This record gives sequence, structure tokens and C-alpha cells, in this order.
Amino acid sequence: MRPLARFVIGALVLCVSVDARAASPTSAAGRVRWSAALSEPAAAAAHAPLLEAANARREARERLSRADTLGADSVLASPVLGRSVWAWESAWQRADFALERGDTTGADRWLASLEDSLWTLADRAAWSALRARTRAWRGDTASALELARLTIRLYPGLAPSNPMVRLIESIQRARGDSLSAADERSAIDVDVLRGDRQSAVRRMKRERGIAPVSERSRWALRIAEQSRHVRRFEEAAAWADSAHRSALDAPSRERAQLESARIRRSQRSGRGALESYEQLMRVARDPAVREACAWEAAREAQDSGEYARAESAFVEVSAAGGRRAEEAHVLAGLCAYARGERETALERWSKASGESARFWEATALRDRVRRGRSQTGDAARADSLYRTLAALPGYRLYRAAARESLGVRGWPGEVAVAACEDSAEAARLAAIHAVAARGNTIDAVFLLNRWMVGDVRVTSGARSAGSWLSAASIAYGLSRPDLATRLVDRAMQAVEDSSAALWPLIAWAHPPAFEEIVRPNIVDSLGMDAALVWGLIRQESRFDPRARSVSNALGLAQLLLPTAGDVARWLRDPPPTEARLFEPDIGARYGIRYLAYVLSRFDRNVAVALTAYNAGPGTIRPDWRLLLERGGDALFSEFASNADSQDYTRRILGFRQAYRELQPTFRP
Repeated sequence: MRPLARFVIGALVLCVSVDARAASPTSAAGRVRWSAALSEPAAAAAHAPLLEAANARREARERLSRADTLGADSVLASPVLGRSVWAWESAWQRADFALERGDTTGADRWLASLEDSLWTLADRAAWSALRARTRAWRGDTASALELARLTIRLYPGLAPSNPMVRLIESIQRARGDSLSAADERSAIDVDVLRGDRQSAVRRMKRERGIAPVSERSRWALRIAEQSRHVRRFEEAAAWADSAHRSALDAPSRERAQLESARIRRSQRSGRGALESYEQLMRVARDPAVREACAWEAAREAQDSGEYARAESAFVEVSAAGGRRAEEAHVLAGLCAYARGERETALERWSKASGESARFWEATALRDRVRRGRSQTGDAARADSLYRTLAALPGYRLYRAAARESLGVRGWPGEVAVAACEDSAEAARLAAIHAVAARGNTIDAVFLLNRWMVGDVRVTSGARSAGSWLSAASIAYGLSRPDLATRLVDRAMQAVEDSSAALWPLIAWAHPPAFEEIVRPNIVDSLGMDAALVWGLIRQESRFDPRARSVSNALGLAQLLLPTAGDVARWLRDPPPTEARLFEPDIGARYGIRYLAYVLSRFDRNVAVALTAYNAGPGTIRPDWRLLLERGGDALFSEFASNADSQDYTRRILGFRQAYRELQPTFRP
């Protein structure tokens, strides 16, 4: 190992160690002790350019906080910033200063000279949008339109595109014109990608009104799809019917019929959706439509507890040999198992591959032994399958469940050292570390994010598992477990999934974040399992107290305001605000209380309670006790409210097992 790399490894490591004193009597592995010591590397001179640029950024912010715009502009003009990863951020701030002074010509000239081949797509989108705004302020609407149109065509999914649509609309309105067909279609792409489906629908309706006859069915179908997503089901159904009536060929009619069935399913119209899927499945000529119908019919029947119909449809999907064939084969077995046809289920799983098939085959074999109907070798085969799964590293549900079935521990007690072997990459990480150690959190987080996405100005691209851990240790030292766990995930992706080298990385992915908040609230909440609470918060927010979901769930435990209001009433607290839910103590306490509520409502069964937490108590299927009786948490997780809830529950059950084995805590 080269000297610089060795130095940086020592400097960047977050102190994660195993405390043998906490070991259980049956295992040599003990509790993982964490401490975040972030001291500055001694060789700071080697990182002078980046440190100098970071210091300049900090000084500019400080001058702005004192309303010293001229002073900030002077600092941002520094050549060291122009050559750094902050080149664009500094440039647009200077352009904004010029615009505030009314110097639109100077700002335009300054922006036109800036383009850099090293900019990211987000930088280029922001640059193009700011140039368009500047041209508009100068009165050069022709150039402004050209730049705005370029922005929405090239970067429809990036934030600057939305204001560019508004700019185009305002210019055209001032001219007494409406958007051209090309502009309208680009605006639709922007609306869809940023999630404003209602605006997209309004635009699509205008486009359909002027479209040639040959395109009207396609537009009607798109309107139906977007209306379904915003839960305007009657309107969606009318548009799907219109798409069917105006279709000029059989494939278009079949796609419209498929959308009609999806609308019925979203409405929870039960048997009507299922029968629509099955009818179309029998007559559709398009193989893709037939497979989609079979799959969605199977899911609808599964959700409705009609396991025989679901099994039949899953078998058809499997026979088609498409991308869902393997999953369908396993689910067909699960449907047979749920209705008590254990031998049929075993036969299906024995012919499938993958971890889920092996787990359920082993479970069915053990069940056969328990019922006294075993055949020669069943017990040995079951144990062999469980041992194969249990030996795989990590805490995916089937691996963790296999260990639980065998009564064995997974994690062998090893913790990886953050060892960046590449000297050039080690130097870059040491520079970021030095910025962080000087208390410049804003710029250190910015640099870590740029490093993570592969910005060539801060990474050579030679990123091993050790370098990802080194970056994660900096993020942990900055009290950013949300960023740190993402970096650790990348470290684990750099290692073969079945390799034993994955085990030493596991502890890094499960920090005892907000321990001082979580543990007291667990005591206050009916003695709940700390491992379960950490697993839930890790899944919900990655320990980011200011997390906000697309559905407006907030805080560490991602509660909606109405749900948080219910919890506040139970606790006799005042109604919570968004700001209050972003406070770690409130976010965690309310989430734990709500989890305690759903646990008590569903007989303290964890898998059912997690599904209720995710999708709402009203979505829990009426046969949940039967599923638990026949296959425990694992079987219920396979049949939870929807695909998202199934994945959600499986993940948290895996996280819970990891936290139980690691028992992480901060070193006092």
C-alpha cells in the first residue's frame, strides 16, 4: 500500500468496533460500538486548491449573510472557484448579482462565456434556464424562447424546466399566441416527469382536440392513464372508453380495454376488474397485453383471496416465459400454499429457482415432516436448503428467515475498515474530509454528493468498496446518516452479492442513529423492540429528520399530518405542524406511538402492523390470521396490501434482524 493511501485510510475511518464484552454466550460476536471522531488530516497542504475554494465559498456566504453583495461578488470572482467544482454555483450567483443591479447586458455576456464541458446535466439545465430568463429581462424574447425551448426539450425531468414552460407561456400570451404543438408536447413531458399529472391531463386534452384522427385514441389512452393516477376514476373510465371507440386497430383497442380493467382495479371494484382481465386475456392477440392481463388478473385475485383463480393466472404467466415467469411460478406455489394445497405448492417450488423458491420449498418440507407425512430425505433436504440460504451474507428476508428457522446467527462479528487503496482517490477523499473537519458542513455535503454521482472534478472514478466506506465515514462524522447509508449501499453493491466480503460491510449500513431519542421513546411505548423501530425509521427516511415523500409524509417516521394529528390527540399534545414533525424528537416519538397503535390493533403481529403502517389499517386483508397460521410473517408479507407494501414489510423485517444481531450503540 502506498504511503498516502495508508495515511488517508487512518484519517477517514469512522470508529466502528466490536465490543466483546457485549457478546452473547452462544456467539463470539458482540455489540457494535460507534463513535464519530472527525479530525483534520495532517497533510492539508496536499489539498490546498480544494480547501482554498471551499474557504472562498464559505466567505462568500458569510458576506451575503451581512448583506455585503459587492464583497461576496468579489470573492466569487476568485479564479480558484472558476477552476473548481463550484464553478457553476459561483457563476450563477454572480449573474444574479448583476441582474439585481439591473445590468442585464453584463449578466447575459457573463453567462454566455461560461459553458464548461465538466458541468453536470443539472448545471447545464440551470445555465440554459438562467440565460433564457436574462434574455427575457433584456426584452430579447426571440432568444429567450429559443433557450427556454432548448431547456425543456433536453432536460424535461430537471427542476429548471418547469419555470421555462411558464416563461414560454407568458411570452406567447403577451404575443397573443398559444403554445405550438411541439412546445405543448414538451410541456406535457415536463409535467409528467415532475408529477403534475393534472396539468399534464389539461394539456393532453388540448392536444387531442387538435390531433388527427389517427392519433386521438393514443391521446385518449394517455389521458385515461394520468387521470387514474390522480384517482379521478369516472373521468379515467370515460377516456378509456373513448380510446377504445376511436381506436383504428386491434392492438390499440386491446390496450384501451386493459386500461379500463386497471381503472376498475384502482377503484377496488373487485370482481369486475378480475373478470375484465380474464376476458381480455382469452381474446387478446398482442402477447404483451395477454401477459399483462394474466399478471394483473393474478394479482387482483390474490388480493381478493381467490387463490385458485390467482394460481391459474400465475401459471399462465409462467408458461408464457416472459420476464415475470420465475416470480409467477413462485407466486403460483404461494397461492396453492395459502389455500392449503401444500403438495401442489411444493411441486411448483421444487421446479423454480431463486432464494424465495428455495426458502418456501424448505418451509413446505419441514411442514410435511411436522405433520407426520414426510418422505425419505425431507428433513435433510429442508435443512440443507435453509443452510444454503443462511450462509448467504446480508439480511434479505429469506436469508434472515432461514437463519431464524435454524436458530443460527448471521453476522460473524467482523467490521470493515474504510480502506481506500487508490492513492489518487484517497487524496480526493482526504480533501473532502479536511473541508468537513474544519466545520464547513454545507460544502462537505455538497462535495460528497458530487463524489457519489461521479463528478470528474472530485473523483477519479476508481471507487472500491473501501473508498465508498471512506466517504460514508465522513458523512457519518457530519451527522448525515441519510447520505452515509446511501454511500454504504454503494460499497455493498461493489462486492459480489454472495461473497463473504459483504459481511464486514453490514455494520456500516445499520447505525444507531438518534439513539438518545429512540430508546427513551421505546420505553414509553409499551416496551417495543428497538431493532424494529430502527428498521422502520431506516426504511422510511434513512434517518433524515427533514425527509418529505411525494405523498407529503414527513419526518423521521414519515407520517402524514392527519395521522400525526391523531397521535397528538392520544398524547394530549397540540395539533402538529409540518415544522414540528421535522423535529427529530417529535417525528420519532409520534412514529413509535403510531406503530404501537397498529401493533395493538393487529394482535401485536409485526408483519401485519408494518403493512398497516405503510398502506393504512383499512387495507389489511380479512384473511390475515389464516395467512399467518399457514405461513407466518413470511407468507403474510408475500400477500400484503400491494406490491409496495410487500417490499416494504420484507425490507423492515430484514433490517430488524440486522439490528438485533448487531446491537449497535454509541460509545459513551
